[in-house]
Amino acid sequence: CILDSGIDASHPELFGRVRMTEAVEESEGRVSTAVLDPSLNNDQLGHGTATAGVVARLAPNAELLDIRVMGRQTRLRGEALLAGLERAIKLDARVINISLAVSKRFALPLSRLCDQAYKKGMVVVAAKRNLPLTDQGFPGEFASCVGVESGAFRRPLDILYRPGEIIEYAAQGENVEVPVAGGGWTIQSGASFAAPAVSA
Repeated sequence: CILDSGIDASHPELFGRVRMTEAVEESEGRVSTAVLDPSLNNDQLGHGTATAGVVARLAPNAELLDIRVMGRQTRLRGEALLAGLERAIKLDARVINISLAVSKRFALPLSRLCDQAYKKGMVVVAAKRNLPLTDQGFPGEFASCVGVESGAFRRPLDILYRPGEIIEYAAQGENVEVPVAGGGWTIQSGASFAAPAVSA
């Protein structure tokens, strides 16, 4: 399950891979979930297509669930991520990729959901915050998540375990070729693209 900005399922790298698409929408301070056509371009920012592309390339048999938690109209809000993660848990997603981070204000309810997923045997993979702040990013810091930071590795499936670190894994996140929403490919770097390598 990709919790992100949506996926362009019409892209050649992702065509036929997206089984279901939903969008968390915000209106008058409330969030709700809408079902979308999983064969279309439902990516509003391009970020979700890129992260989904990493998973699709490295795990060719994986089916993707697309839950859009951020879009053009609003910046990422913690409420949307909480609603999206809750939905992913209800759908019994085996692996949940979160290449996003929210502020500490949402840490408590987010940690409860991550604990719930962990107890159900689900794996939540979350990217480290790219910009240095007082924290390394939530939910990546939680013990019930697999926290991932970006590194430079020779092979795309090389993963480094770092015992004793809050963000305990590093994976290939430097100069990664990713699909672009609307067509084509580009090169991106950052923890957002390392996390899906671990999810894969």
